[in-house]
Amino acid sequence: MSVATGRGAVVVKPTTREITDGKMFTGLTPTTGGHHIHQAPSGRPSGNGPVIIGMTLAPGGGVATGPAGTVLTETQYTAYLAGELYFNVHTAANPGGEIRGQITGSTGVTAGLATHNVASTTVAHI
Repeated sequence: MSVATGRGAVVVKPTTREITDGKMFTGLTPTTGGHHIHQAPSGRPSGNGPVIIGMTLAPGGGVATGPAGTVLTETQYTAYLAGELYFNVHTAANPGGEIRGQITGSTGVTAGLATHNVASTTVAHI
């Protein structure tokens, strides 16, 4: 069990599929490069999937953001609308992910919010 918590948000421009994202977390120390957006398998939002966006940790930790100008592929955008994208924060104690936050999106919605909690499954990096 983890005492870590977090919140994350994304904004996606439907016309260009450009994504702006960020997350804040407390109660953990992420590994270097251990904060991402993953894409779950199609039709299985709670499943584990590969990293699609690496995020950069701000100095001092606790905040991570994705690269400016990141554009989702059509497949990734469809997954976003289906609620199949999620934030994951990896730590040395939990290399598969200590906390995970599902990014909710639906047709016509251009912003999603995720509350991080203890990851119940291990992420397989492909």
